[in-house]
Amino acid sequence: MGTMTDDKGEFSITVKPETVLIFSYVGKANQFLPVKNAKKMRIKMTTEPVVLDELVVVGYKEKGDKDEEVFQIVEDMPKFVGEDGNVMKFLAKRIRYPFEAMKKNITGKVFVTFVINKDGEPVDFKIARRVDPLLDREAIRVLQLMPNWKPGTQRGKPVSVEYTVPINFQLQ
Repeated sequence: MGTMTDDKGEFSITVKPETVLIFSYVGKANQFLPVKNAKKMRIKMTTEPVVLDELVVVGYKEKGDKDEEVFQIVEDMPKFVGEDGNVMKFLAKRIRYPFEAMKKNITGKVFVTFVINKDGEPVDFKIARRVDPLLDREAIRVLQLMPNWKPGTQRGKPVSVEYTVPINFQLQ
């Protein structure tokens, strides 16, 4: 059984006394609190460092124009410029578990491929491995929020580089 907060952080849930409630949010430490006949509870989440290290670079691919190659690895890889250079930190702050997916207990790892083009713009978002349309859409939505990157270079010239990012949706 689970619930989500509204935009003010308020929620309601009906449970039996002595039930343990688990509170979780990306970037916050999980809290386990037993219910003791309380009608109201005040919970303060504490910040916890988020370590998301699943950024995977994959396959060499040629795009429509024969002169426009998309590389897997280049001499100087594209660099994310937001959130102190940590793309996973950027994503973790913005991703939301879809409510309908939580209600249906849908979990899994969505793999999204995209290209950082020679102008540094993230483009061509595609689901490489699907889980469920609800989770797939959220993964694409949050990746499309990324700002431009510093483009990758090969032999001193900007080039397009393809990435694949796994986004793991888990319920606790």
